[in-house]
Amino acid sequence: MKRIRFLILFSTLTLSGLGACSDRGPTQPAAIVSLAGHWSGTVTSLQDSSSRGTGAVCVSESISADVTQAGASVSGRIVTSCIGSLDLTGTVEGDALTGVLIRNSSGFTGGRISAAVTSSRIQMTVGRSTKQDFIPVLSIELLR
Repeated sequence: MKRIRFLILFSTLTLSGLGACSDRGPTQPAAIVSLAGHWSGTVTSLQDSSSRGTGAVCVSESISADVTQAGASVSGRIVTSCIGSLDLTGTVEGDALTGVLIRNSSGFTGGRISAAVTSSRIQMTVGRSTKQDFIPVLSIELLR
């Protein structure tokens, strides 16, 4: 009887120990891409954006941007001569930046952004949402 109890106890402890010795550990969050600093690049109106009432009139021009970052939160200002200054607010997750560009004046008022990012490049599409879809208005590429 003692031997049976020992075998049951030994089997239970062995099985419990095997479950605890898994190679799977907690997954590490993706590293946050650092976007803070000065950037330069181009802004381009996407085809037919002016006929959709967006007021974006940049054919293609050079721009500059200054970006600050606290963790995953990004903010900054993009300066253009065709539509003035745009305030950027967004969040970085992996290699993606989402957020908004805002300009509170007549003409182009801003829009939602979706961007692919690395530490040396931001490729951004700016647009507005309707009930049916997302209408792209501007393409912005920033490099450092």
